[in-house]
Amino acid sequence: MNKSGHLLIETLLGLAILALITVTFLPIFTYTNYNFYLLKAKNDMKYYGETIMERFKAFDYFNDSEEYVLDMSMVDIIDMFNEEDYVDISLPISGDSEFDYCVKIEKKNRCEKLWDVEITIISKNNSERLKNVCFKSLLQKPYKQ
Repeated sequence: MNKSGHLLIETLLGLAILALITVTFLPIFTYTNYNFYLLKAKNDMKYYGETIMERFKAFDYFNDSEEYVLDMSMVDIIDMFNEEDYVDISLPISGDSEFDYCVKIEKKNRCEKLWDVEITIISKNNSERLKNVCFKSLLQKPYKQ
């Protein structure tokens, strides 16, 4: 029996089956990779929001270090909070595209010594599946002495 053409046909058939398997599973890998990207972005947003909230909680006028939330100093933000009963700040002020996120800070006076602060982290990625991250907390009003 002559088997000279069988090897070529078997190889082509194997490549066709491999191509079908690849075409079937490639979208699954792409979708999984996109989900990991969204998960990383959401975790970064949560971390950034928690960091900002902790900076507000630990704020001290006598601390020598200059801390910033995007492009606005913490001292300026706290001074605005002290001056008005309701404050709504959208950062970055400059509209600069070097930052990955936008931050919206809303402050209301709860009573004489407490502030109701809400921090919303907004992604500049316009993905429908990537929602904003929001943190709310009651903060004690820091005083200058």
